[in-house]
Amino acid sequence: MYKKAFLALSVFFISVLIVATLDTFWFHSSTTQRPSRMSSVLPPEVQLQQLQSAHPLLDIYELASDSPQAALAQLTRWQQGAHELVPIEQVYVMWVHRRATRDDPERARLNEQLTDLASQHQLYWLEAWVAQAQAKTALRIGDLATARSAILRAVAVAQQHQVGFLLKEVYNTAGVVFNSTNELVKSQQYFLKGIKQLEALPEHRLRALLHNNLGLLYVHLEQWDNALKYLSQAEKHYSQYADATPEYMSLILFNQSFAHNRADQAVQSREKFEQALSYLDEDVSDFYRVVALKNEARLLNLEKDLGGATQKASQCVAMTSAEKFPMQHGICLLELGFAYYASSRLDEAHAATHSAMAVFGKLNHARWLIKSRLFLAEVLERQGEAQAALALLKNARIEEKTMTMNELIALDTALEVQQIAQERDLLSAQSRLSKLELLLDKQRFRLLVLWLLLALAGSGWLALRARAVSKENRRLYDLSFVDPLTKAANRRLYQQEVAWPNKLRPEVQYRLVVIDLDHFKQINDTYGHDKGDWVLSEAAGRLQKFVADDELFVRWGGEEFLMVAKQRDAFRDFAQNMVDALREELFELGDTSLRVTASFGVSEAMSVLQLGASDGAFKCADQCLYQAKNNGRDQVVMPEEIR
Repeated sequence: MYKKAFLALSVFFISVLIVATLDTFWFHSSTTQRPSRMSSVLPPEVQLQQLQSAHPLLDIYELASDSPQAALAQLTRWQQGAHELVPIEQVYVMWVHRRATRDDPERARLNEQLTDLASQHQLYWLEAWVAQAQAKTALRIGDLATARSAILRAVAVAQQHQVGFLLKEVYNTAGVVFNSTNELVKSQQYFLKGIKQLEALPEHRLRALLHNNLGLLYVHLEQWDNALKYLSQAEKHYSQYADATPEYMSLILFNQSFAHNRADQAVQSREKFEQALSYLDEDVSDFYRVVALKNEARLLNLEKDLGGATQKASQCVAMTSAEKFPMQHGICLLELGFAYYASSRLDEAHAATHSAMAVFGKLNHARWLIKSRLFLAEVLERQGEAQAALALLKNARIEEKTMTMNELIALDTALEVQQIAQERDLLSAQSRLSKLELLLDKQRFRLLVLWLLLALAGSGWLALRARAVSKENRRLYDLSFVDPLTKAANRRLYQQEVAWPNKLRPEVQYRLVVIDLDHFKQINDTYGHDKGDWVLSEAAGRLQKFVADDELFVRWGGEEFLMVAKQRDAFRDFAQNMVDALREELFELGDTSLRVTASFGVSEAMSVLQLGASDGAFKCADQCLYQAKNNGRDQVVMPEEIR
């Protein structure tokens, strides 16, 4: 009887296993084929060559650059004897007309026709090409919002439809646009994508363009050595390009002159400027004339030829306006202001700088707007308006610090972000199938465990799973709320605590203490970023010894920390103890001992609710920090000391 029962149970168990195995390993086998990579779209010249190996439109299109009238005449003769045009031939006909004209309205009309043709025949590559062309035009006339919108559309279409031949140029244009809109991280990422696309094409013309644009990126970051390195490589690559144009070579050299100018290297700046001028002839377009005038005004200001600088900047302003080359217009106004200021023509310097600020404000260009405000503060100070100058200077410095901090933090991690993005892009085509396969594998595993090991194995798996989830939750908490370098809290935890207090107590009064390490940039420059990181970590460790369980210590960014400290008697002595803790014990950097100090700014006491409802406490602490810096650093300033 027991044998029959065991046999029946065995048959039942085997039957269930067979059914489960067939269901899991056979009927539910993935029928979805791995998505094959979409074949890249053929370049337009190849599409034309497939119709006719030496298609006349190819030569006519090339001729349109140097001899537009001759090209149009040849196009007319070809069309008279041509059959009904296929879409790619229609594209080239419009391209010849577009290349042969310099009239922006006519080019805009041709762009609309090309867009209609792309929509009618589903030519996605052409749609991306037109969007990029529109971005370039908008960038040239200073319409940054339109340029940004157009290039994002070009990137999306080119990536979605695998327009490989166009992606390199689209990425380069995107980098230029985002550099112009002051989104430097995005700019660098797109340049890096372009460089990645060109790894197998060492002779491609875009190598020079990308190096030039990376050089400009470093100019804006005031990293002159890196800027000149990339700009010199751009000149070298472009000189080796067979179809190089003298106009673009002049732009590369003007950029080198600008970098030398900003590095106060007048002789080298003059040399590159004269070299750039040698590439421009009398028939050059207004845009290149404006660029030349702008760079000459800069150079003359550097050389202290104020009369010449005033003349060239005035000519540049006269050739531009808020509608025509607005970015160049604003820069030339600012250069004119510099020349007036150095000539002690302060009212005229004030007016020119104010006009420049209006242009940059309309363009929403934060970097140039901050530069203009800083210079206007100098003008106001010399005009005797000290209070107005100080207020403008403080606001501009705060904006500059915030912008620079965000740029540097983001740029430090840009390469890592780029690598992650590349891996994500590489796996994106297979991600959906991989997820389905993963789910199926888990189902197979659970079925086998269920019937082979029954409840014991299932319980063990659930326990392990719960432990893994708990560990993952802790890891995610650390990633979300803990700074990995200093182990201090991050901004996100501070914002969560003031909104929904957990560590902080709602009934307790708190003060904000803003802490900024003194001369930290010199430590990084002298000893390297790895030693700088160690100093940050060590300083945070010393300061956290003063933090109670119901207080908060936050790395706010860079070398700046924020403490949410309870109100207590002799708060100044409490803060001074932290100042002393940093100063009195040397920081050991290998064989070198270094004294590190910090400046502390303290706010008024407030409840957690008040901290979350207003930024008044932060502004107060920041003002005290600013005063501590002005007083010589290595000290604490309380709010009552600045009233």
